[in-house]
Order: sequence, then C-alpha cells, then structure tokens
Amino acid sequence: MASNNYSTVAALITTGIVFPLITGVAVYHFTEANQSEALFYWSQTPAEFSGETVSISTESVVFANRGNEASKDVTATVIFDESVKIQDSKIEFSSGDAASYKPLPISSEERGNRISVPVLTPNETITFSYLLEGQPHGKPKINIKSSSSTGTQNTQALIEGKEVGQSRYSIFSAAAGVVALVSCTFFLSKTITSLSRISTKDPNNSAFLILHQGLCKEARAILEERISKHGTGIYELCNLAVSAEAMGDNDISTKYISAAKHLLTHEKRPAKRKEGFLYFCEALTIVSKDPQSATELLRKATVKSAVIKEYIDYSTLIKDMCENSPNIDKVFLEFRS
Repeated sequence: MASNNYSTVAALITTGIVFPLITGVAVYHFTEANQSEALFYWSQTPAEFSGETVSISTESVVFANRGNEASKDVTATVIFDESVKIQDSKIEFSSGDAASYKPLPISSEERGNRISVPVLTPNETITFSYLLEGQPHGKPKINIKSSSSTGTQNTQALIEGKEVGQSRYSIFSAAAGVVALVSCTFFLSKTITSLSRISTKDPNNSAFLILHQGLCKEARAILEERISKHGTGIYELCNLAVSAEAMGDNDISTKYISAAKHLLTHEKRPAKRKEGFLYFCEALTIVSKDPQSATELLRKATVKSAVIKEYIDYSTLIKDMCENSPNIDKVFLEFRS
C-alpha cells in the first residue's frame, strides 16, 4: 500500500507540477524564438445624433501592434467619404507625448488622416478620434502597414491581451488559451464597462459622450435641442451644468444644478445611479473653486453608483482639467480605477 501511495504521489507531482512546468518552459522558448510584429485595427462603437438642424456623430479607430517585435516604418490611414465634414479630430498614442509621428498628405477629395510612425512598439496603440458633421454613406477606409507586414481588422475584445497567438504557436497557445479562458470568464463578465451599454441613440447619452471628449459647445447644442422638443430631466440638466461650467458660464451652471436637485427631491424613490450622477456633475462644476467639497461629492457619487469611476477614466474633459491644475488632479487621483 505504501508503494502504491508513493506512486500516486509521484504521478500527481508529475501531472500537476512537472508537466505544466515543462510545457511553460517550452511555450516560452518557442514563442521567444518566433519574434514577430502583429498589426491590427478596429473601430469603436460610434455615437450618433440627428436633429432638424444638426447631424453629428463620433468615430474612433484604434491601431495596435500586438506582436512581440517592434513594427518599423508604419503608415496608418483613416479616410471618410465626401458626405461628412470633420469638425474636430485627435490622434493619441498609448505611450503618450513621447511618441512621434509625421502627417502624410491626402487628396483634396479625401477626409481623414494618414500618418507615418517610425516605430510602433509591442502593445502600443494609436487612437484616431473624430467628431463628424453629416452621416457617412459607408464605413471609413482603414489601413495600417509597416515595412514588413499589413495589418488586419479585428475586434478589441479578441486582442486585448499583450500578445496574439499565431498559427505557428497553435499547439501550445491553444492549450494555454483554454485554461486562461476558463479562468477569466467569470472576471470578464464582472468587468465589462457600463459605458459599452450606453445607448448612443439617446441624444442625452450622445451629448454626454461628446461632452466628455471636450466638445462642450456641440454637446450643449444637442441638449438644448432635446429639451426644446421633449422637456428636461435630471440627466439633461446635469450635463448642461457641466458644459456651461466648462464654457465659463458659472452662474448658469449653478442654476442647472439647482434645477436638477429640485427635480430629484420630487421623485418618490430616486434611483441611486441618478443621485450619483447628480453628485458627480455637481463636483465637476465646483472642483476648481472648492476641491474639498468636490471630493466629498465624488465620494458620495461613487457610493451611489460604481460606474462613476468609469466615467472619470473615460473623460478627456476631466483629464484636461487635471493636467491644467495639480489641485484638481489630487482630487481625482482617489477615484481613478
């Protein structure tokens, strides 16, 4: 019986420790010996709003190198058809200001950008963001290529990891992928952001997305048109307060917040998420004048609604405020996820 027990223990050790260890070492050496770049691109869900006088949409395209080798002499292109007018655009690198690129010419009939990037390092991304006037007739033309390969389209979810398994790694990466998938499924289901569930067909939601990309005037126009047709609500008033404050209309901003609070007091059972949003927006309107009170409001907001931290992470408006003021940056440091 003792020898049988030792045999069982040895088998368990071999199966549970030695084999995974050998497999891991083999995967490591096999993948290290196959260094390569892997260029991908994908479009993020656009927001759209169409009114009687204005038709506005946003579009974001992300380019990425998900390989384990730097891509050299990279050209990235996003071109829209003539049916749209680009009101504003921005190009951002995940590596920040340290990245460098050179704009390349496009024809007079084209709308968009083409840039040249000397080196795109592994896991680095480039995001092209656009505010468009008019409705595009089709999808934009998107392309990324380097001196040695051409990028392919993919979805963000499939390539969120630091490396992309390729066919020549199939035996090892398939086994590792199954284990990773089983282990991560539960956690992924918990971390899908509420931002992805925002209905961009709702003008108020579109205004929120545009507002927090720093396009305050455009967001305000959308909100005022919606209110003129359908009346107002707490969310509309809060978004108007933030846009007014960002444009320097402090007195009007305060009045919008007061009106939102008045509406909230007349709701018999206000949703916690609605209360949290009101606290969040009020904090944004006073943070430059009273950081301490803004901090207290943000704490109340995050208790009422966990999605507030996702809003803070998303907001370019807040990011710009933090970059311009160390005191404001200290306030939001506590609430970044």
